[in-house]
Amino acid sequence: MSDVILKIEGRKITAEKFRKAVESFFDLIASVGRNVTQEDDSLTWIISVEPGSAKIHARPEAKSGNPYFESRATTAIVDGVRSLESGTSRFPASFGDKAIAAVRELALIRDPQGEFVSSITVSANGTNALVTNHAVETVQDLIGVERTEIGSIAGQLLSITDRGGFYFAIWDSLTDDRVRCDVSEEMLETVMSAFRKRVAVYGKIHYDRKERPKRITVEEIHVFKPEHELPSVDSVVGLFCEE
Repeated sequence: MSDVILKIEGRKITAEKFRKAVESFFDLIASVGRNVTQEDDSLTWIISVEPGSAKIHARPEAKSGNPYFESRATTAIVDGVRSLESGTSRFPASFGDKAIAAVRELALIRDPQGEFVSSITVSANGTNALVTNHAVETVQDLIGVERTEIGSIAGQLLSITDRGGFYFAIWDSLTDDRVRCDVSEEMLETVMSAFRKRVAVYGKIHYDRKERPKRITVEEIHVFKPEHELPSVDSVVGLFCEE
């Protein structure tokens, strides 16, 4: 049975950062482990440390002795981290709020200059998942949604990616906050032509607990001409209400 391995690299790994990394790793494997087993089964994680390194090994042992759940847990953990790194728009299989929050905490342990912790990797079965700020951004998009409603947002389109699904980001004209825009590839040409331009997008908006738009599933997109002034809220809504 393959272990799940946490590898921490850095020139000056402090005790505090090491403790936080290990605790977040334990939260991650425990949460996913609970989700992959059936009600009458459970996983116990056997922990070991490689001598002279910052590598933590976690080997699952099923209460029932069923190797299926052990294998499923190790695979789900690494696949889930890789999915969050890729910018997925949905929770990875067997991941709940606690698991994705644990991945976010792991990523936040890294410092931008790499003075203390330069990289964190979760691996199993020969597959490595580097934990970076990409995962932080994905988790922020996935959690904290309080409500959704149909509406429109105007802003400048400054980011386009096809990692984990095609989407782009606009910076809201009203708040200057980044809003992720999930869109079908059928709209690829329109999105690419709108790069660095002001746009209005219409669809299902996901708001966080502070009533800030975090993500929108785009149904329509309107590109403003360069000579246009920034649109008012009423004019943006009007774009999608004309008969």
